[in-house]
Amino acid sequence: MIRSMLSVLFAVAISGLTVGLVYASQSKDRATEMSKAYLTKTGKTIIVTETHPAGRSLSRIEIRTEGFEYNFREVFQNRNPISDVFVADLDGNGFDEIYIITTSAGSGSYGTVLGFASNKDKSLSMIHFPEIRKGDGQFEGYMGHDTFKIEGRKLVRIFPVYNKGDINENPTGGRRELVYGLNPGEAMWQLKVEEAVDLSGVASEAEILQSWQGDYPVGRLDLLPGHQREQAVGFIGDAETFDDVWEAFKPGEAVPEIDFQVNLVLFARNTHFYNSIRIGKVNVKNGIAEVLAMETRSAMLIEDKVGMSMVVVSRKGIESIHAPDRKALK
Repeated sequence: MIRSMLSVLFAVAISGLTVGLVYASQSKDRATEMSKAYLTKTGKTIIVTETHPAGRSLSRIEIRTEGFEYNFREVFQNRNPISDVFVADLDGNGFDEIYIITTSAGSGSYGTVLGFASNKDKSLSMIHFPEIRKGDGQFEGYMGHDTFKIEGRKLVRIFPVYNKGDINENPTGGRRELVYGLNPGEAMWQLKVEEAVDLSGVASEAEILQSWQGDYPVGRLDLLPGHQREQAVGFIGDAETFDDVWEAFKPGEAVPEIDFQVNLVLFARNTHFYNSIRIGKVNVKNGIAEVLAMETRSAMLIEDKVGMSMVVVSRKGIESIHAPDRKALK
């Protein structure tokens, strides 16, 4: 039996999911407006509207609520553009907060957080996000290029570290991860750094928590995430997609319980010839997960089924998936 190794690079960021309604409009002065409604787990609505005047790098951001006892509305002028939004309950009190990530235009791409907490659905109040202060060792070598994500009940910030003499395009100091927790303060809720980790360039092996192998029907490849249906390697990051894929993969078997807040499902499958396949290892380096799979080698063309392997790993430290057939990505 001939064995081969698969390794793949996805330029697809892995982050928290958001749910809402989006619409865009253009006014007479050609300012672009984007609005999205976010539904909390208690059924309240938080609407975020960003207006971006043509020719300007800064935005106007409006936050308003529906369904709270005392509805909230506030406008923030001259803010950096919104790059991401997360709805999460970091303090575990049963009421979601909203975290709006803004990123400056230009080469630095400096990130910050505009956060709001629910006061038991009576009202909304602002969350303090600490500014970077000179001499703060946690930000030694910081020059922007932040990415943010939610991991469990923590807000995680990752950025490259620059050594003296580094140019913007080539940081040489590795990467640093700051883990923020939500804490009550005297005047308002506070996001505070609870852990700072230097992420070296040395690859580490992700622990495989669960694994499955078998045949998968070609006719149900449409159940995989849309941008990954032609790929040899990919990931599933939400329960709804996994449930549908599992039903096709293992019909009649109970769906495994997976906490997608902290874990991911990675898959590897045949794309050219039908072979048995098994993921044996997942390496993580610089935030990129590399899936190593073994498969038999045959010349049996794919007709009605492909071999597939799926594993569960922790999201921690994984920002993207690395794979060989990138040409099919859009």
